[in-house]
Amino acid sequence: MARYRLPTEAEWEYAARAGTTTAYSFGSDVSRLDEYAWYGGNAAHTSHPVGQLKPNAWGLHDMHGNVWEWVHDWYETYPTGAVTDPQGPMFGVSRVFRVAAAVMSPGAAARRAVATVPPRAVSTR
Repeated sequence: MARYRLPTEAEWEYAARAGTTTAYSFGSDVSRLDEYAWYGGNAAHTSHPVGQLKPNAWGLHDMHGNVWEWVHDWYETYPTGAVTDPQGPMFGVSRVFRVAAAVMSPGAAARRAVATVPPRAVSTR
């Protein structure tokens, strides 16, 4: 039987940027955000069906904005200094989710803020 898991935060970030090092997968020009992301400037404060805007270079849609997305990691503070493919702790109190929501500003969509919440606090329906 195949086993699946959510991506780690580092894997999610890498996929969102499609391997680039710029603010967005399409570069750093915020004026192009409307082409790739649902955010506070174009989403009318609601989520939208996936695939209505342009995908990143790897064919992934809505990575810069639309909804909040859970990742595999438990929350802990970021380590100091550079790290490659960091792994979160094995256990914890709060899970991490990446915020790329339809209510965010363009700057927040670039940062794809990290938020945490205890898993029981969010409906699974």
